[in-house]
Amino acid sequence: MVTGSLVTSSLLGHLITRLLRYYVTPLICYLINVSLRYWFSLVTTSPDPSITLQYIPDPKDKF
Repeated sequence: MVTGSLVTSSLLGHLITRLLRYYVTPLICYLINVSLRYWFSLVTTSPDPSITLQYIPDPKDKF
């Protein structure tokens, strides 16, 4: 009985490591790559950085 459970646990561990190596890690890398590309495209396609950095005064903010 002990050897059977040991074999099952080692098989499970082997399966989990294979899943992690072949599916989870590439998926995480892919998600990071896509998010980086998305943010980079957001940064590069902004019209003019000086416009976004300017402070636009609110008409209600009269001192």
